[in-house]
Order: sequence, then C-alpha cells, then structure tokens
Amino acid sequence: QHIRPLFDTWCICRLFWGEVDVTAEEIVESLNHITGWGVTVDEALCTSEMIWNLTRCHYIERNRDNGRAFDYPPARSWEDKIPSGPGKGKGVTRDQIEQMLDEYYEARGWDKNGNPTREVLEDLGLVFAADNLEKLGFLGKPIPGGIPPVRGEKYKPKAF
Repeated sequence: QHIRPLFDTWCICRLFWGEVDVTAEEIVESLNHITGWGVTVDEALCTSEMIWNLTRCHYIERNRDNGRAFDYPPARSWEDKIPSGPGKGKGVTRDQIEQMLDEYYEARGWDKNGNPTREVLEDLGLVFAADNLEKLGFLGKPIPGGIPPVRGEKYKPKAF
C-alpha cells in the first residue's frame, strides 16, 4: 500500500510498471534520476504513509462515520460460496473479515473502529488532521503499546 501513493503523487502510470514487482527503492531511484531531486526512500514512504492517513481522515470527515463502516466488502463476500473450480463451496465468514480488519487496523496504528489515532497523525506531522477528527468525535482511541513497527526495517517514523 505504500507504493501506490508513490505512483499517484508522482503521476506515474501504474499500468506500465505493474506495481506488484516494483520496489519503493526502484521508484525513488527512477524519480531521482529523471528529476535530480535526491528524495530518499524513507522520505517517499513517509509521504505515502501521510497520504494513506489523510485519505482515511477525509473519508471519515466526509461520511461522518467510523472508518470501519466503509471497509466491509459486499455482503455476498461472506454470504455466497465459490460456485465451481478448486475452491468450490469455500468462502470467507464475516468473523474472518472482522479479524482481517482488526489486524489491518493494528498494523496501520488505527483503533478498532478503523480511525487513525492522534499518536499516528502527530507522528506524521498531521496535527491538524487529529484535531479535525477530535472535533468530530472520530479520533481513534489510543492503542496500548503505541504505534506498531510494521512499516519495514528501512522506514521508521520519528516516534520509533
């Protein structure tokens, strides 16, 4: 997820690159070669993290609802089973989807409602976003143990 904003913010077509096989290092190296900027991978990944969190805040502010409310796949995802092929009769349960969302939110440093916490937003320099969510009553509850170090070995926000 941290690579997608790099494509989007730098107006790079994802179709050509096939984002699955391209690393952040390769994208940043290409950008620096073309522009002469000298952006580091850490700076690029921090920018991507900021974008994901700002996007999340925007969704919450516009919808006036917790983030979890719009993360669910369609109900048929857990109600219908695969009709044919090697996975015939298999499917995912709503409980499994709940567990996946919990794990994703934990990895992002968001609360159980899918809302960014002040801790995460301030770490990224997004105090205004934390203040906005707090005014609306949607700021994420603090997470025991703080922000999880899931952003990779090379990228560690200042709070780590």
